[in-house]
Amino acid sequence: MDQQSIKEIVQQYSHEELRDVLQIIGQGYVNDIYIVTTERSKYVVRSDPNESTIDRFKKEAWCQVEASKQGIIVPEVLQLGLKNEHPYMLLSHVAGISGQDSDKDSQDRIWRKLGEYARKIHFVPASGYGESMSAPGIFSDSWTRYLDYNISSLTRDDKAIGLGVISEQQSERIKEVFLNLKNARFNLGLTHDDLSLKNTILTTDDEVCLIDWGSAMVAPVPHVDIAEILNSSLDQNSRQFALFLEGYGLTHQDFQEIRVEIDQLNLLIHMDKLRWAIDRKKERIEHFSQQVKTKLAKVC
Repeated sequence: MDQQSIKEIVQQYSHEELRDVLQIIGQGYVNDIYIVTTERSKYVVRSDPNESTIDRFKKEAWCQVEASKQGIIVPEVLQLGLKNEHPYMLLSHVAGISGQDSDKDSQDRIWRKLGEYARKIHFVPASGYGESMSAPGIFSDSWTRYLDYNISSLTRDDKAIGLGVISEQQSERIKEVFLNLKNARFNLGLTHDDLSLKNTILTTDDEVCLIDWGSAMVAPVPHVDIAEILNSSLDQNSRQFALFLEGYGLTHQDFQEIRVEIDQLNLLIHMDKLRWAIDRKKERIEHFSQQVKTKLAKVC
């Protein structure tokens, strides 16, 4: 979205004179992000040039409102809409620094707080499964359908075998793992699914603000949030991961008891993402192929 459109969004909302528009580069994998300064306030505008509906932003807004009810500090969602046929979200600006730019002691404190936040998020009432929200708090997929689809896709003519990502023997072993997941008793709950320093702001009041709810989904908890943290941010033996567990209320022994399930779910999630890439996003096939091989090595 061009800067003139961003200016119009903020001006129509605030009715204030604009002073500055700054695009933030490198902070959003999907969205374009702008900080807009007016004569009295600052605002954040996030827009997605690749989408034509506000469905994902509606999900994010709902998640942030519900998280706030649980005592989690989040930016205030001021407005959602379409501009030039693309969705945007107007948010309050939170003064502070990115968690990834804070000092080590602050980062330790942030990870413990993220553990506290994760537990609160997991108790937000939500139903269904997956990333897409069809109505407030109702997610459109089901755990049974998702799991059955990934089991039934493990056939001899599987494209994952044809691409050399897995062998026929590995496919049989993966099917056994996924069939065992059908018998596991998981609690499904809301997850942020990208808990990380880059998605926090250490505010000028020394509070931890949690941002970017675009990956939020209903999934097995606490497994999926922990899996993503171990995928992207922390080693399981690190001090900061121990602080996250402490904040959540889990001991290291508690974590070890669900570690096998976490690894199995991680494989399931990345097999599903590989199939999505094969069908819809060819340029991501190599990335998810490597991810599947890495996750498979921990399970089989």
